[in-house]
Amino acid sequence: MTEQKGVIVLREFSPGSKSEGERVFLKTEEGEYVLRMLGGNPFHDEELRQLVGKRIVASGNLHGYTFIMQDWREE
Repeated sequence: MTEQKGVIVLREFSPGSKSEGERVFLKTEEGEYVLRMLGGNPFHDEELRQLVGKRIVASGNLHGYTFIMQDWREE
């Protein structure tokens, strides 16, 4: 498990593909990662959308461009 610090943003993901749509991202100093809650819906998670605009410290696992968050706290 790792910790990532950043701001939660909502933006377009993969325009023109079958996966196209708005996704929640964790924007860190190192890059941007699609953010998912462990066990949450990968396409629409209302709990994550409520975090948009907040600066957080997230604990979880990074898999490619996706950060699967297990826990978080506001920074």
